[in-house]
Amino acid sequence: MDLTNYDFYPLGKRVLIEVIDHEKVDTVIELLDKQQNNYPQYGIIRRLGPEIVHHPHVADHLKLKEGMQVTFTKHSGLATSIQKGDTQYLLLEQGEIHSIMVKTQADNEEV
Repeated sequence: MDLTNYDFYPLGKRVLIEVIDHEKVDTVIELLDKQQNNYPQYGIIRRLGPEIVHHPHVADHLKLKEGMQVTFTKHSGLATSIQKGDTQYLLLEQGEIHSIMVKTQADNEEV
């Protein structure tokens, strides 16, 4: 089935992620589990499900939003992989996202 003319909207607490290569990531973060070779994958949030939970004590810049770059485990969402043209998307549960990638100032390059 050709998915080119379809849009996808996640339901529940799911997030639609566009998978990107680590070479395309603006911020370079090395999050490697060297013992298990468990490298993270990178993606951009394209859509949020209607039941995404934001805790009241979390700063606004840490709340999930469309367009944010995030990391997740390599094997997340394999059952819900969507190929649309040359672009790969994954439908992930909110809890499968490990971190939000925020570009730091050049003067403050601390991790």
